[in-house]
Amino acid sequence: MLNIRQLDRVVENEGTGLWLALHEVMDPQNLGGIIWSAYFFGASGVVLCAKNSAPHSGVVSKASVDLLELTELWSCKNMM
Repeated sequence: MLNIRQLDRVVENEGTGLWLALHEVMDPQNLGGIIWSAYFFGASGVVLCAKNSAPHSGVVSKASVDLLELTELWSCKNMM
């Protein structure tokens, strides 16, 4: 997972251009399900708030049906 400040510019890719911004998703199974849904609907990536967010673990990976490894994840301190 990379910090959002490292993102220089948005590069066009094969995705839809849709990015999900998740704020304080604390349940790892919910986070995994959201990541799975984002991948299914063709989202280009997911931005997670580092504060009060579920840690990346085996539970998240299992709930996302191992799509956690294929989804581009970015983090930020807060959503402001």
